[in-house]
Amino acid sequence: MPKRSWVWKHYDSCDGQSECKICAKRIKSDKCTTNMMKHLKVLEIYKETTTTLSAISENVSSYADTNERKKKIDDLILSLVIDDLQPLTIVEDKGFVRLINFLDPKYKLPSRKTLKAWLNAKYELESIDKICLTTDTWTSINTDIFITATCHYISNNFELISRTLETKKFMGKHTSVAIVNQLFDICKEWRIENKITTIVTDNAPNMLAAVASLKSRFDVESLPCFVHTLNLIVKHSTILGLCNHKLIMEVETQWNSTYNMFQRLIEQRSAIALALSTLKINFETLNENEWDILSQILPLLKPFFINY
Repeated sequence: MPKRSWVWKHYDSCDGQSECKICAKRIKSDKCTTNMMKHLKVLEIYKETTTTLSAISENVSSYADTNERKKKIDDLILSLVIDDLQPLTIVEDKGFVRLINFLDPKYKLPSRKTLKAWLNAKYELESIDKICLTTDTWTSINTDIFITATCHYISNNFELISRTLETKKFMGKHTSVAIVNQLFDICKEWRIENKITTIVTDNAPNMLAAVASLKSRFDVESLPCFVHTLNLIVKHSTILGLCNHKLIMEVETQWNSTYNMFQRLIEQRSAIALALSTLKINFETLNENEWDILSQILPLLKPFFINY
């Protein structure tokens, strides 16, 4: 039978119940509109003045693309996605659509595809030829596993730019195959799969295996995280019975730091060799002759170090 009552303008039939178009609350109607009408009265909606939000939107002309208010709202929605790490699908969420329609019926939300194009333009990814990717998996306080991918590139103004592309939740185990699929989907979604030159990860076997597998899909090099590698070196030094010392970097304004750097390298030589051998990646390391040169230079620098 046709639904003749005016209240049906504000409800949708859903699984034997009636869902309010305004607040999404479900009402048991039982083929009677009494409960539905009571709910609308609570919302202060009556027959004489009732107009749904969708009807308002349909009867009001939208902003022109050049309208300044539209541009401002566009920018705010884009900032919402970027700053609060909101998914692109937010523009399709019923509650968000209702909110925007209520706040400004003349504003028409962009599609998911349009929002993605805005992000690409903002990140300059369309005009960038070579991109480096860093990625890692992490576990939340609720023990949910996530993967985050961040891109790095030199902008057209020769500035180093870093942008977080996406944080995705793992639904299963974070195996190398699962990581490959997640990374490939992210790169493909942003249309940068043919622009990635290097992927930086930690030294976890599943991560290294994932990047190695990606080489079969597009030409990319694997680069282990330098900080994580140093941490491995320190841990291996403990196994060898060496002092638990971190490596020291030379500081250009402190010439005696060169002595400290050489001395620590020689001290941790065995740990460094052991750590690098476990990474299964080709590193350009010091040869035997270069280690001998370091050992010979150290006594020459020591008097200057003591008198500094």
